[in-house]
Amino acid sequence: MRYPCSVRVVVCLLAVHSAALGLCLAGDEASSFSRLKQDHEKRFESINLRREQAKTDSERDAAQAEVWSEIKKTANQAFDWAESHKDDPESIDAIVWTVHGVANGYYAEYDAEIRRAFELLTKRALGDEKVLPVCYYADQVAMACPPARRFLEAALERSPSKLIQGAACLGLARTERLTARLARKLNDPITSGPLTARWSQSPELLKMLRAADPDANEMRARAYYAKVAAEYGNSKMPEPYSQMSFAELAKGELYVMDRLSTGMPAPELVGEDVRGSQIRLSEYRGKVVAIVFWATWCNPCMEMIPHERELVKRMEGRPFVLLGVNGDDDRSKASKAMDELSMNWPSLWSGTKVDSIAADWGVRSWPTIYVLDADGKIRYDAVRGADLDKAVDRLVEEAEAKAK
Repeated sequence: MRYPCSVRVVVCLLAVHSAALGLCLAGDEASSFSRLKQDHEKRFESINLRREQAKTDSERDAAQAEVWSEIKKTANQAFDWAESHKDDPESIDAIVWTVHGVANGYYAEYDAEIRRAFELLTKRALGDEKVLPVCYYADQVAMACPPARRFLEAALERSPSKLIQGAACLGLARTERLTARLARKLNDPITSGPLTARWSQSPELLKMLRAADPDANEMRARAYYAKVAAEYGNSKMPEPYSQMSFAELAKGELYVMDRLSTGMPAPELVGEDVRGSQIRLSEYRGKVVAIVFWATWCNPCMEMIPHERELVKRMEGRPFVLLGVNGDDDRSKASKAMDELSMNWPSLWSGTKVDSIAADWGVRSWPTIYVLDADGKIRYDAVRGADLDKAVDRLVEEAEAKAK
C-alpha cells in the first residue's frame, strides 16, 4: 500500500517549523504546550526509526499507520490546548502548528484536522500575522479543502492587516493556478496515473479537477495576481521567508503561467555552464530536452543523479539531451560534484539567487523539471523517475518518426 506522507520530510519540517514559529512558553500552564511539542517530536523520531528499520510491507504499513495516529492525536491535543487557553498569546501558534508543523500540505488521512484548523483560524486569527505562512503556502490545501479556501477568502476580505490580505490574495492566485495545472495533467496518459494515485483517497477532489475548466481557473489566477501587484505589491513576507516583494512574486508566477505552461514554446535559455562554456537552449532544437534545475544542497536533486546518468546512457545516439541548470552559489562546488558523480551532460550555472536563470523561470522548488519536444515546446513538467523515462521515450519516438 502506498502512502502520501513522507516521514523523513515531515520530521525535517517539524524541526524547521518549530524553530521558525519560536514557541517558547512560560509558566506552568503554558509549558504544557511546549511539552506537547517536545513529546510529539520524541515520539515521531521513534516512529520514524521503526519505519526505517521495517523489513516487510506489513511492518512499513504498521509504522505508517502509527504516523497518522500520532499526527492526528497531537493535532487534537493542540486544538484542545488552544481552545482552553484562548487568551494566551500562543493559542494561535498552536492552531497554526497543526497545519504548518505537525503536517504540511493536504492529506486525506488528515482532512478532519485540517478542516478544524482552518475553521478556527477563520474565527479567531484573521488579524494575527502568525497566519502569514499559512496563507503563503495554502495553494494545495485550499484546492483540496473548502474551509482552507474560505479562510483565504475571509482573510482577503476582512483582515485588518494589509500584509495578511496580500498573502491571502497570493495564496488564492496560487490555488487557482495549481487547480488549472493539475486539471490539465489529468488529461495526459503519462501524468494522469501518478496524479490519480496521489489523490486516490480524495475522490471528490479528483471529481472537481476532472470537471474544472483550466482556462477559467487561469483567468481567476490572473485577476488575483493583478490585485496582488496593484494593491499589495510592496509587501513581503517576514524573514526567514522569501524577501521578494509580492509584486515580484506575482510577476514571476505570471511569467510561468504565460511562458512555461505545457504546450508553449520554451523561452530561450542562455548562459555559461558550470565550467564557463557558453550554452544556448536553441542549439538543441531537433532534440528532446529534459531541463533539470538542481543544486548540491538539494537532497532530492542529488538522489536523482544515478537515474539521470542511466537515462543519458540509455538515450545515447538518439535525439535527446539532458540539460542541467545548477543553483549553487559556488560554481566550483557544482563542477566538483559533476566530476565526482560522472555527470557527463551540460549544466548551466543559474547565477545569484536574485538575478538568476532560476528566478527568471519562476523556480519555487528544487528540483524543477521541464521536458521539451524536438520543436522546443514544453510537453511535460514535474515528472521524475519512471514518469520522466516515459515522457522522454514518447517524445524521442515522436522526433525519430518525424525525422524519417
